[in-house]
Amino acid sequence: MKYQFYDIFKGSRRKDGPIIKLRSVGHCVFDKKTGRTALELNGFPRDQFYLEPEKDPSSPYDFLICHYRDKNPNLREVVGVGHLLVGINSGYIQLEFDLYENKNLYIILGHIEEMKMAA
Repeated sequence: MKYQFYDIFKGSRRKDGPIIKLRSVGHCVFDKKTGRTALELNGFPRDQFYLEPEKDPSSPYDFLICHYRDKNPNLREVVGVGHLLVGINSGYIQLEFDLYENKNLYIILGHIEEMKMAA
């Protein structure tokens, strides 16, 4: 299979730690051939974002959320970050968009190591 699809969802952290899904807010598509992960959010049909591994090991973030103006790779705008969670929520990525106060967006990925190696 060339593509893998994953749910982007709004979640809430329970008192004992695990994140529970409240509702889907979009999906992401991982292209195995290119190693790119596209984020598609409900309500933003014309905008496409990409989740890219952070290349600087000293960065406090694990991923960058990018938007390419006119789909030109030279016109990249970083519009948010992603944090790889550990512990009871290992395998989750918490998304933070710069323009939104919401830090409750998550993806559960099965190919995180594959993404990190593609960087």
